[in-house]
Order: sequence, then C-alpha cells, then structure tokens
Amino acid sequence: MGGALVTYIGNVPYTFVVGAINSDTSITLTANYQGSNVSGQSFSLIDRGAYTAITAELGARTAQAIRGLNYDKANWQQILTVNGSVTVNMPDGSQYSGPSWISLVNSLNSKANASDYAALNASNTFNGVIATNNSSTSGSSHWSREFKSILKGYPNSSGTDMFVSLFMNQVDAVDTYATLRVSAYSAIRDFTFNSGGNGVAPSGWITNSDVRIKTNINRISDPLS
Repeated sequence: MGGALVTYIGNVPYTFVVGAINSDTSITLTANYQGSNVSGQSFSLIDRGAYTAITAELGARTAQAIRGLNYDKANWQQILTVNGSVTVNMPDGSQYSGPSWISLVNSLNSKANASDYAALNASNTFNGVIATNNSSTSGSSHWSREFKSILKGYPNSSGTDMFVSLFMNQVDAVDTYATLRVSAYSAIRDFTFNSGGNGVAPSGWITNSDVRIKTNINRISDPLS
C-alpha cells in the first residue's frame, strides 16, 4: 500500500497509486482509472518509499519552477516600469541591484553623441545643451561665437525654454569682449565684459551704494556741518 503501479496504455504512461491490496490478484487504486479497458498489460512497481521520494522531489522542482516564473515576471515588471535602481530576485534566493531600462534611457538622453563631439571639435558647435555657433568675418568683427545653455524644464509663458548664451567676440586684433545673454519670459538682457576690464549691464550695476537697494532715504538738513 502507498506504492505505485506504472504501465503504458496506448503509448501513454500511467502511474496508479495502490490504495489497498485485496488479494494476491486484486488491488484497489486510490483514484478511478478513466481510460479504456485493457488486459495483458505489463507493468512496473515502485515501492512506497521510492514513490514518496519521487513525489516530494517532483513537488520541490515544480515549486522551484513556478517560483522562478513568478520572479521573472516581477523582475521584468520592475526593469520595464521603474525609473531608478531595481533589485532582481533569483530562484536560488540571491539578489542583485542595477538600473532599470527607463533610468538607462534617461541617462543616455543627457549624454553627448560622438557626432556632437566631432561637430564641436570642427566648428565650435555643440548641438544639444550647447546649441549654436555664429561665425562672422564681415564688418569690424573678426569672429563671434555663441555657446547656448538651455534650461530644460523651465518654459516661459510662450512655451519656449529659458536659456543663457555666451558670445565671444573679437572687435580688432587687440580688443575682445564677452556678452552674457539671459533670456526668460520674452525678455532678453545682455551683460558685456571687455578685455580692458570694463563691464556693461543693461540697467547699470547694483552695488552696495546703489539707490535702488536703499530704503528710508532722507535729505541731509545741514550737509556742510
């Protein structure tokens, strides 16, 4: 009792567990046989201890396979949907952590391409964070180059990005100057600095003595004394 009888019926293997031994020629199975009637079958016997061990091993391997499938589903969901680092669980209980695909894509989107570097190296132009290059040899300006930095994520009221540009200009063989252009909310302001050390602000510079940062201003009643 508790052992198993194994036979092939129509090339299909069947395993029957012995529920009771009625006589030398009759046994009762633990479950009803649902196939067609056959006779003269050859069969093999598996004793109860071996059958119990086989069943336990089969159950353990089935559970391991299902656990691995569940881990795979959970792991892939993390890798495909989470923005950041994820922890991957292995069927043997070990773990490892790494970036998700979304975080990799976001990271790569902020990196320069080899073609961008080649363009920058060739013409001082960098398409992306540093945008355009303006070169001129006409008039009194020998050269002028612009390096533009876009402030992504801070659109102004018209829907365009705010940006800061740096213009480097050479007026003649001696004098050069740089212009810092700030553009935001449809307003453009240029701050210019030349090689002689002078700087120009569109509305003048605010210093510690500037009237625009003074309060409680009064006339001196007797300035001579």
